[in-house]
Amino acid sequence: MKKVIHSWKVEFLISSRKIWIWIAFLLPFYPLYSIFINSITRFDPGRALTSSAFIFQAGIFIFLILGYEIVRREENSSSKEVFISLPNGITNKYLGKIMLIITYVIIFIVIALALLFVLFYLNRIPIDFYIDSAYYMVLYWGIPFLVAAFIGMNMGIFFNSRGVYIVLALLGLALGPLNIGIFDNISIILHTDLTNVSQFLNLGQTDPQTPYDPSYGLPMEKTRWLQKLWWLLLLITITIIHLFFNLKWKMILSTIMVLILVVSLAEILDQFSTIRATNHEKQSFAKYDMDYYKNYRHPAKNNDSINFKVNSYDIDLHVSSKINSVVKMNIIPGEKGNSLSFSLYHDFKIEKVIDEQQNELKFQQIGDSVTIMTPYIMNTNDPVIITINYEGTSSPYYFANEQAIMLPSYFTWYPVPGKIPSMKAESFYVTRYALYPSYKVKYNLHYTGSLTAYTNVNQLSSNEWEGVSDSGISLFAGPMKKLDIEGYTIVYPVSMFNMIDEVPKFIKQSNIILGNIQRDFGIEKITVPKEIFFASVPSESQLYSSNYWLMNNHMIVAINQMYNEGQLLDLQNEAIDSLLSSMLKETNSMNQNDEIKSIFISGYNYWYNKRFPSKHEYEQGKTPSLHYLLDYYSTTLENKKVAQVIKNIIELLDSKTNNQTVESFFRQWLLVLKQSKAMTFDHIQLMIEEMR
Repeated sequence: MKKVIHSWKVEFLISSRKIWIWIAFLLPFYPLYSIFINSITRFDPGRALTSSAFIFQAGIFIFLILGYEIVRREENSSSKEVFISLPNGITNKYLGKIMLIITYVIIFIVIALALLFVLFYLNRIPIDFYIDSAYYMVLYWGIPFLVAAFIGMNMGIFFNSRGVYIVLALLGLALGPLNIGIFDNISIILHTDLTNVSQFLNLGQTDPQTPYDPSYGLPMEKTRWLQKLWWLLLLITITIIHLFFNLKWKMILSTIMVLILVVSLAEILDQFSTIRATNHEKQSFAKYDMDYYKNYRHPAKNNDSINFKVNSYDIDLHVSSKINSVVKMNIIPGEKGNSLSFSLYHDFKIEKVIDEQQNELKFQQIGDSVTIMTPYIMNTNDPVIITINYEGTSSPYYFANEQAIMLPSYFTWYPVPGKIPSMKAESFYVTRYALYPSYKVKYNLHYTGSLTAYTNVNQLSSNEWEGVSDSGISLFAGPMKKLDIEGYTIVYPVSMFNMIDEVPKFIKQSNIILGNIQRDFGIEKITVPKEIFFASVPSESQLYSSNYWLMNNHMIVAINQMYNEGQLLDLQNEAIDSLLSSMLKETNSMNQNDEIKSIFISGYNYWYNKRFPSKHEYEQGKTPSLHYLLDYYSTTLENKKVAQVIKNIIELLDSKTNNQTVESFFRQWLLVLKQSKAMTFDHIQLMIEEMR
């Protein structure tokens, strides 16, 4: 061991005299500091790390060349013969080189972390980020840099040619985030999807352009660790076989190694479908669900037609890389029959359905629709116990794995009565139906997993919850915290440490707006529920703000990391749009024309601000969204009719000083939007004529 340490000291001394090594080693820290300080001062500590992906790309090139150079040093000076003649000389020499590489990697990471932690401390970043940052550096810098150095070393062992530098450059491109664009173009040329190949080769983040997701945290799933450790073990094994075994043993061990690595590689590639998908991945949330629901051939049916109710759910949920769930339901039939229809997200594959006597029942799962057939007639109001076992990968929009869980009640992560798809494809986006049972249901949830979880029902123990809800059951877990603020229970991502100070103002403003909406539409009193979840759930429309899901016993607010910069939660216009749109979540309203809904919401917002102008500096003097819609639809001839309707609405709202007339107009409009018959622009024009 002393000889190995001595060899390491000599290698370090020789390398420290190379100016190019110090330049290459220290140069990345200047842009790295700029990235860190720019993100942290904007209250986005997660982005400080994820934005460093291209510094990582430079590091890959540096360690590839460093590994190659330290091996070729003896070859070029003809000193290798001297070490070969010494007992274990060449082995000790190579072990010293490996220790040198590890030393450089450790120094690089320690300097980067020290710089990051100082900036964290000066900007009062929560302690949670210190630990996660260290893990992130090991995963995305430490292991990949070791892999790159081992590749360089093995290239130096087997090859001696200037052409090796070209090969190293190509390997550097393939092993870093730059490979995304390269493999995209190759896929187009070959008409073959090479996404999994590019993901496996890429030792950095799979999509470094994606903003930091506060509900998901830094992407460090088990699969990513396995992928990088696979590469490291492969290269260590190759190096050991070369250094320590003769030709016969090299052949035997190489064969065994290939068999083991092929089997493990297949498993790792399969696991890539369970990680959080981003824009450049095969199951990207930007295209996966959109492509599926564009071609969905099973129309939504109103829940009024459902002939049974679920009295209680007993959910045993295990979450690791996938979901494994056993759901026991107490069902009350509303009429005689031998079939039950449920909605369940299509990637949750049912394995078995049994009744109370443990008899297996026939079922049919097509898309998001599940039909269960019983061999006997179920009588009206006689309770029936049905248990469904299923497993699978959740929607890319609603992740559920060992790192984070975001399963809102309106998403069909558990079977709900009806034949309604989990989502509906619009022109450029997807929206979701409010599919949770709107009557009181008893829920018991037992969660098995490594995360601290939060739900909207009472907690019995660290992993069990029970309670009655008429808003379904939502489950959130991951980098989140719970806080009590003025009688409200707030669950929010730890990265939103600055936004949380705005929550009292947000609640106060929301209650004021809800009170005005309640009076304007003549509906029963609505207030902000006592439990609020802030999470990165997707918005429901690109035409208007729809960031709130307002339910009876809890509220879900869609946020992104930009909200941590401050003042976004108290924007009045966004709150009006989001609160009003939350009243249009049932099936009938969701099936209405989204353009008509956007004009309805923008029209009400316009009238609201005429009576209660926003006091927010950002919104004062800003052009109303209704005028934006008018300008947009006025640009094309085919939308001339729509533009005229909007113009007539503006004239009506500007001319009417009698609020009761305008109230009547919007009440009638809301009533029509909640009906099953599709509303048309002619209908709106007719209502306008009646109000004049």
